[in-house]
This record gives sequence, C-alpha cells and structure tokens, in this order.
Amino acid sequence: EMLPEVPPPTLPWYAPLVRLVAFSPPVRSVILLAAAAITLLSFTFLHDSQLTRIEWARHTVRASLQALWRRYQRPPAPGDAPPPPRR
Repeated sequence: EMLPEVPPPTLPWYAPLVRLVAFSPPVRSVILLAAAAITLLSFTFLHDSQLTRIEWARHTVRASLQALWRRYQRPPAPGDAPPPPRR
C-alpha cells in the first residue's frame, strides 16, 4: 500500500536570516559591534547633560531646512487663495 507523500515543513520567513547569523562568525561580530556602538552613542549623546547641545543641533538643522524651503518656494500667483493655516 502506498502512503501519501508528506510535504516538507515550511520554514518561517526569517529562517534564512537566523541561519546566516547562527553560522557566520563575521556577521555575528558585525552585529555585536553595531549593537555596542549604538548603545555607547545612545548613552553618550542622549544623556541629560547633552540636552542643550541636542536642542541647539535640532534648532540649527530646522532653521537651515526652513531657510532652504523658503528660498526655493514659489511665490503665490496673483489671485490665488492663501494657504490654510499650519497647525
């Protein structure tokens, strides 16, 4: 008597990624170094003592982007309705 053929189990979508990390020492090292760098940078730059520096950087970037936006924005054509107020 012939038994029906059983299909092989389907692996989840992340199985190739897990296999790559599990069997590749260079990949594991890069991931570990990246995690360590992110941790150190987070504790260094997001510490309360750096708050004024972060605010200054945010303000500078925002002001620069706004200046660029205003420089290259077209003026409204005569008769156009004014833009709605920003929230």
